[in-house]
Amino acid sequence: MLFLLRTSPLEAQNVGSKDLVQPRPQVSTIAQGNGKQARVCEESGAGGHADGVILMTDGPALTLSISSAELIALNKKPFIDMTVVLKNHGIGTTLVPWSESAVTSARLTSDRNLGEVGYQAATVEFFLGAPFKNEGDLRIRSDVALWSQPENQSQSIRVGAGQWVELHVRGEIICINRDATQCLNRLRESKLQVSGWWYQRLLTETFKGDCIYSSAAYTERELESHVVDVTGAPYKSSEGLIFDSTSAPNR
Repeated sequence: MLFLLRTSPLEAQNVGSKDLVQPRPQVSTIAQGNGKQARVCEESGAGGHADGVILMTDGPALTLSISSAELIALNKKPFIDMTVVLKNHGIGTTLVPWSESAVTSARLTSDRNLGEVGYQAATVEFFLGAPFKNEGDLRIRSDVALWSQPENQSQSIRVGAGQWVELHVRGEIICINRDATQCLNRLRESKLQVSGWWYQRLLTETFKGDCIYSSAAYTERELESHVVDVTGAPYKSSEGLIFDSTSAPNR
């Protein structure tokens, strides 16, 4: 007797793609408890802040990878165009923030005395070399951020087992050395490698009446990619190439 195994069409497929190459307008996110401008409570014990608290979950296993990275020049400045893949290798589905614009905080809990509001934010940082191990005077500056209210399916994307999403992003190569000679030499002589770090958090504020009693940032996901080679030959000539060294990242 012959049995045929059929693969569900929902498995092993790309379920979403975003082009984040073009810059987006910046929109600030302000937690609002009752529609008025928030202020910190003045009572004793108020104003507490918890940052980086790990939110332990048993969700699906996600991985971050960079499937392509290409060195280009635009307006005489060096950039790397990358395709970033976030894939679900686990069992079950998960929601991933998917709004390109900042969102307003949603009410999470409420009782007679305290009410909690919050939103999710996911960012991707890039490194020349292994994550957090930049070498030399070159850095990558990018603006990759996605937002959503918790469990808001209109602001997030559902990624099932075997499925993935793609982000098309562009990072500018900048020089943190006032003397750009060394940076130019590395672009001429070295083959570049790049890696990424996905950092997803739940940011909350707890209101007591019309004032903020406390705030917190809970780490939901931290994913590091493997190092990949950047395609495109190193610059053979630095003539006319311009480096931007302003607002260089700390890492």
